This record gives sequence, C-alpha cells and structure tokens, in this order.
Amino acid sequence: MYSKGELDFQTDTKQILENEILFKKQFFKTKRHIPALLTLNLYVKYPNQAVNIKAEIEHIFPKTTQWRPSYTGWDKEEAESYIESIGNKMWLEKRLNIKAGNNYFDDKKEKYKESKFLEAQELSRTTKNDWLKEDIETRNEEIYQRLRKFFEENI
Repeated sequence: MYSKGELDFQTDTKQILENEILFKKQFFKTKRHIPALLTLNLYVKYPNQAVNIKAEIEHIFPKTTQWRPSYTGWDKEEAESYIESIGNKMWLEKRLNIKAGNNYFDDKKEKYKESKFLEAQELSRTTKNDWLKEDIETRNEEIYQRLRKFFEENI
C-alpha cells in the first residue's frame, strides 16, 4: 500500500476503493501525486477545459504571507497541513500566479477572472471574500469524492 510514501495505483486501487477510510487516508497523503490528481480533477469536473495551458500550482490560501491570525483564526503550524492539501491547490497560468502572489483570496479573485482555467473562473465568481480552513476541507472532500467515483467507474 502506502508504506514507502507512494501509492501504487495499478495494484492497490481496487483494494483501497473497497475500504473508504483507507482510501481517503491514502488519497490525502499522496503529495507527489497532487499535480496529477489536480489535473485529473480538473478534466473530470470540466470536460471542456482547454488543454496545453502553461501553468503552475496556485495555493488559494497563500503559502507564504504576512501572517494574520485574526484573519484565519488558526496559527501557522496548524495551517501548514491545510495549505499543502489538495483542497488548497489548483492550476493557474504562471503569469497570473505571479500577479496573485501571496495575496489573500479577496485580492486573488480578480486574477482568477483572467484565467483560462474554468476552475479559477468559477472561484472568481464566488461571493466569499475569504478562503479558510472550512473551504479547504470542503474542497478536499469534493475532489476526493469526484476522483473516487472516477476510479470506481474506470478501474
């Protein structure tokens, strides 16, 4: 299974899919697989997504920032696991990612509007001005459920 920090999709996926708790635990530990899982999630959720866009991973809640605990209600140590989770990441054009920088969600939404990524465009239209722990947890679960369904139907 996941003993060496790697998930072997060919031999382990069917067994993992049969065990919801194990699958979810393994799914969120696959840091090295996050780019591939983000890509798969993007194309499963948005089948009409344009391809061949030069992009990099955007941290929706900034990875490095002037820390404002009053903004989040959580400290840096607690935040790290959320910041690096799949629910806090998406693809964004490099130039837009640079422009968005380490700003907070309310500022980043303006840059997301310019993106060719449908996911970024969708996030830009939300009425929320904050991206917090609960949003990351919700998106983690949405991505997990979407990809689990994809694996069940295609493996």
